[in-house]
Amino acid sequence: MARAEHVRLGVKQLSRQESSQANIPFTISLGVACFPQHGITVKVLVNSADRALYEAKTQGRDRVVAVRPAQHDSGTLDHGTAATSEVFLD
Repeated sequence: MARAEHVRLGVKQLSRQESSQANIPFTISLGVACFPQHGITVKVLVNSADRALYEAKTQGRDRVVAVRPAQHDSGTLDHGTAATSEVFLD
């Protein structure tokens, strides 16, 4: 999460000036999923991070949202749910 927040803050410091207009700010939202806590395959990890990304956008953008692992009946960790475990805002 700390690395994702570092990236978010770095992007936020960027801007672009279009001719005589004011600076155009950049923002980024990130969804974070970790192996093996949020999945054991690439497909599951990417899907988990994608759900967390959409949760970040739903919450207002320009933030980092991590996936909390979900427990299946078998007792093994799988893809997780797009619930916020930490959110960073500037």
